[in-house]
Amino acid sequence: MRIIELLKKEYKLFIRNRKQVWTVVLLPLFFSLIYVLMFSFSNIDLTVSVCNLDKGEYSSSLVSTLSAAFETSVYAEDNASACFAVIKDDILSGKMLGIIIRSDFSENIANYEQPVLNLYFDNSKPNLGFFAQSYLMNQISSFNNEILRQTESEIKDTTYSIETDLEKTIQLLNLMEYAIPDAVKPSYDELKNNVAEYYNKISGLNRIDLEFLVNPVDTQLVGIFKGSNSDGFSFSVLYVVVNIIVILLLSSVSMVYDRKNKFLTRLKTSSTPVIYYIISKLLFFTLIGFVIFVPSYLVFAANNAYFNTNIITLITGLILVSGISALIGCVIGLSSSNESSSTMISVFIGFLFLLLSGLFYPVDLLPGLAKSMLVLLPTSFEINLLNNALIFNTSIQVLNETIYYLAGYLLLFFGLNYYLIVKDQ
Repeated sequence: MRIIELLKKEYKLFIRNRKQVWTVVLLPLFFSLIYVLMFSFSNIDLTVSVCNLDKGEYSSSLVSTLSAAFETSVYAEDNASACFAVIKDDILSGKMLGIIIRSDFSENIANYEQPVLNLYFDNSKPNLGFFAQSYLMNQISSFNNEILRQTESEIKDTTYSIETDLEKTIQLLNLMEYAIPDAVKPSYDELKNNVAEYYNKISGLNRIDLEFLVNPVDTQLVGIFKGSNSDGFSFSVLYVVVNIIVILLLSSVSMVYDRKNKFLTRLKTSSTPVIYYIISKLLFFTLIGFVIFVPSYLVFAANNAYFNTNIITLITGLILVSGISALIGCVIGLSSSNESSSTMISVFIGFLFLLLSGLFYPVDLLPGLAKSMLVLLPTSFEINLLNNALIFNTSIQVLNETIYYLAGYLLLFFGLNYYLIVKDQ
């Protein structure tokens, strides 16, 4: 009964603060939507300004491709300076990319020379140029392939014509062989051998695939887990990070509130054991962890993320993940002088885990010492447990080692909370 009363107290305190309620609902949705939209090229609306100084067919084809793929403004100026001026004005007005097609664009392609497109962007916005260029090249790949195939066809037609002529020449040389005087026979043999050698070389060129010249070794990313896509794995990482940020904030502020209102002092002088108080915190914020899970899961499921869930393992994982976050937050609250400092520390730790989570830069590519230290953090075990629960449908019996590690962290922070509460005056 005492634990239930403490849970009611936590619930009333939580409901009273509407900001906390909205944080639990909206923050998981916000992070999930940001992640899904950021890594989905199909949802990017790139705005482009194009100034075409070239009057050839290739530049016209490129402009048509750009107009079909993006919101595109097309200009035809007389010189590069005028082009740059109009492009700059458009970018300052909100366009993401500006493109100047040089006057020799079509001529260079016709002569099998590589043309250069100048891409202009607002370099006061970090990383915009890199991502916009990557997305642009991804969308105009059809134009590049068309030029590649056309060039391949032209080269093969030319080499086939030369190959045919050389073949006829060899046939004529064979017919003339017996009529050649002995005095010029060595020169004749050398000529015949040279023609045969050129014929063999041209035959090889005629069979060449131009994609081999552009990209001699092709690479394709293939996940080792068949039937799975990366969004399911990303969800596990994102949920752990959001869980840490939200529950650290809520539990640390809750603990500061209890200290400020002398609730801990009254608790220690009452007949209610301190352990019951810690258990009530653990249970309440674990329930919050379950609430956080739902909106994020729905966003990823709607985006066709692959899930093959083991319910028992998932529930165990959510309890351990949320419990550890809650106890760490309580430690922050017990160690902070006021709500502002506890909030600042919680946000700092939460976003530190966000940067180190692998969502934006692979942990495996970090230096050896840093990687080894990160592997020892509870988050690495939490992510592994959720991956097994959500994607691999792994039975809980198979994950004993991971669960033991996380249970050890849970007991460690439980003991630390008990010590700090008893020690607190």
